[in-house]
Amino acid sequence: MRKALIFAFVCMITWPLLAQNQKRPVKMVNMRPIIKKYNDFFSKKTKVERAQKGNGIKPFRRWEWFVTQRLTKDGEYPAGARWNVFQDVLSSRGSVVAQAASAAWTPMGPYNMAGRMLDIAFDPNNANVVWAGSASGGIWRSPDGGTTWTAMDDQLPTLAIGCVVTHNTNSDIIYIGTGEGSFNADAVYGVGVLKSVDGGVTWNLTGLSWDISDNAAVNEMVMDPTNPDVLIAATRNGVYRTSDAGVSWTNTLSFASGHEDAKVVVIDPVNPQNVYVTLGYPWGDPNNGIYKSTDNGVTWTRLTNGLPATATDMGRASLTICESNPSVLYMGLSGSFDYNSAALYGVYKTTDGGNSWVQTANSPNFYNTQGWYDNVIAVDPGNPNVVYSGGVNLFKSTDGGVNWSTITNGIHVDQHAIAIHPTDSNILYAGNDGGMYKTGDGGNSWDDINDGLATLQFYAMGSDANNAAIAFSGTQDNGTNRYTGSFTWDHVLGGDGGEATVDHTNSQIVYGEYQNGYHMKSINGGNSWFAINNGLGDGPWVTPVEMEPVDPSVLYTISDYNLFITHSGGSSWVLLFDATESLSRSIRVAPSDVSTIYVAGSYAMYRTTDGGNSWTNITTGLESASLSSIAVDPTNAQLVYVVSSNWSDGNHVFKSINGGDAWQNITNNFPNIPCNSIVIDPDHSDYIYVGTDLGAYISSDGGASWEEWNSGLPNVVVDELDIQASSRLIRAATHGRGMWESPLAEPSQASLTVTAPNGGESWLVGSVQQITWESSGNSGNVKIDYSTNSGSTWMSIINSTVDNGSYSWTIPDTPSENALVRVCDVDDDPCDQSDAVFTIPFHGILGDVNDDALANSTDALIILSCDVGLDVTQFCPMNCGDANEDGLVNSTDALIILSYDVQMEVSFPVGEEGCPVNVTACAGCNP
Repeated sequence: MRKALIFAFVCMITWPLLAQNQKRPVKMVNMRPIIKKYNDFFSKKTKVERAQKGNGIKPFRRWEWFVTQRLTKDGEYPAGARWNVFQDVLSSRGSVVAQAASAAWTPMGPYNMAGRMLDIAFDPNNANVVWAGSASGGIWRSPDGGTTWTAMDDQLPTLAIGCVVTHNTNSDIIYIGTGEGSFNADAVYGVGVLKSVDGGVTWNLTGLSWDISDNAAVNEMVMDPTNPDVLIAATRNGVYRTSDAGVSWTNTLSFASGHEDAKVVVIDPVNPQNVYVTLGYPWGDPNNGIYKSTDNGVTWTRLTNGLPATATDMGRASLTICESNPSVLYMGLSGSFDYNSAALYGVYKTTDGGNSWVQTANSPNFYNTQGWYDNVIAVDPGNPNVVYSGGVNLFKSTDGGVNWSTITNGIHVDQHAIAIHPTDSNILYAGNDGGMYKTGDGGNSWDDINDGLATLQFYAMGSDANNAAIAFSGTQDNGTNRYTGSFTWDHVLGGDGGEATVDHTNSQIVYGEYQNGYHMKSINGGNSWFAINNGLGDGPWVTPVEMEPVDPSVLYTISDYNLFITHSGGSSWVLLFDATESLSRSIRVAPSDVSTIYVAGSYAMYRTTDGGNSWTNITTGLESASLSSIAVDPTNAQLVYVVSSNWSDGNHVFKSINGGDAWQNITNNFPNIPCNSIVIDPDHSDYIYVGTDLGAYISSDGGASWEEWNSGLPNVVVDELDIQASSRLIRAATHGRGMWESPLAEPSQASLTVTAPNGGESWLVGSVQQITWESSGNSGNVKIDYSTNSGSTWMSIINSTVDNGSYSWTIPDTPSENALVRVCDVDDDPCDQSDAVFTIPFHGILGDVNDDALANSTDALIILSCDVGLDVTQFCPMNCGDANEDGLVNSTDALIILSYDVQMEVSFPVGEEGCPVNVTACAGCNP
């Protein structure tokens, strides 16, 4: 029976205090040198060595794929920029949420598999309460030892959680350190330490927030067991300490080299004056090693006795202290890249609080050659001779670290966290690239406890065009998985998955891939697969694939940074386009003309209109953009959009109406955030969706304006959007929070109906009448027009007025028997007019006592009125009278007005309009 699934959707006003924080200065950090270091290192390895499991190249390629998309053309990353744009989004979210209320993202799972976990911590007041921090999926809480899980806040400014600490005596107070400090390519960086005082429902920044963040991350944190106001944090920027519960922090350990990569900090549970921390810049640094403080983390001394003599040979180190005997500590040490390729250097043990160390073992190699990425160690709190350590796999020693045996026993590889139950040491939790696992017998057997823990990191996805209950997706280190309409997904391919494509005419034919463009095919709906790489070399880490909209046996992909095509469903591939610049990012075939194809690399884009015989470079106008995704209008092959995934402010969305010969920048009000995917609603092509590093955005006017489309969606990186057209659904493959879907936005169903005048009315010249209408769903004001010739021509009454259902109109001096009124939304849709004509009569006969065309101020304007309901005061600038002196009670009355207004035009001769002409002079009408 499926375990209970718990979710916490926290209101978007979670961050009232956070939103008040000022923006941070942005520092441009050049990432090219470190990328070059990795590439130079791996270039020295043979192809066989690079293919060996645990060699570290996969974590690097993931990082390279993720980070290079977000760099400027000069290789720079604007550290701190994501925080600033998050503040911009928060400041406008109130109005945006109202505008985009029709977005209704709901989770699709999977909830039977999970992604990379970085930390596991117990509530010190209740060991059944377990906290787990995800690499990019947020902070999770289990009240029952891992049986059920709750996502505590999906709207944190970053969902990368490096560590969790709960208050010693008050479980409502929790601290989390943000960011992933593993030097992996798809690491999501942090914003410092956050604090909750309500059990994790809401969070706020503490005083440790990065003013200038250079890939900031808080890797580990400890609380003084005797003074909970004291916390010590190991960060990518050194060691920080607070003594006032996070209000202010002091950097107590850092170096001029800038390589103070503090990985682990532990505190003596008996004498908290003793604190230990490891520094482990993976390329080696003179300051690498283990440090001890005897004054509660204020000052530090490097420990050397028995440890490697050359600090630059030391890489990342893990550390653990025995609670029952705090003089016993173990350190798992990897070498630096240059020393031993980040393999195990040795396991070191001290029994005298770090004064002296002994290497207990230098094998087996827990880390292979990726000790920089996954490196953990933990000692039994009650037995200092029982130790667990892991990297790629997990090992156990029962003799104080001398001999080791594997206890992986089927759990996922790449270990990032170990936690031993504080009162039952047979219970052990492991967090790795496959989520969370638990053993109750010291590691002899394990249970997958991922049910409900939705932290899978997706790269790409593809829906079945004929069945909304079927979709496939590629993920980080969790292969390709199949959605079948429930939260429980099927794992169908291993490795790192990539693009997934379903034949739009035959749901049994599916295409998937491993990393670097190794293509696979299934002809039974994903139950079994075979390779289809004839003619192909290596592709990008996540290789784009495009299926022709008409013939599904025609597919396109990238190999060796050029465009290849198959006409046989992958049986063989041939080169279609040998570009002068690298292609790697996106391929699109125009739905309305399969001979028109667009293809892009990061800084180059090309087009063919003859099926690939000739190509045109259409990069001009896009030079500053790191191109990531292309979309082509469903009915117009020349109307094309492209988005950029770097941080070039104001250069994120582009549009061309002539196939890319010229580009219009339509970023407009789009925030400065990397854009990873763009799709067009096939039924309403003005509706465009973009997946970004801060969720999804929508335009309903062809890119003229943008708004957030995130209602219900976590604040997570969206790597790809996909539309399942037959069910009118849009889906988001997120980098850390699984898959989500929402109904597509529908064009406005706004209505507007004129209720008066609506036919048959008689509205007199000069009278004030109420134009009324009924409306619903309109987004703005209305404009009002009238016609005197049954709608052949229209004249404006007002260009814009509030859509409140009523407008006062003074009838103009334009008599008509065929008048109409129309009311329209200011954007012309919707619009409605009177159902039938109404009349605009004069009030009667206009005349002049002296018959001299009202030539002087003594003239008297005489109006005979058949409408005794007329408010005559508006026509009486001086004096009004009544020929019969009976109060104008019947239609034979003649209203006489003495007027000084000689400007009024007299257009009716005496005797017209059907009113009696029996007018006598008015006594007492003196001008």
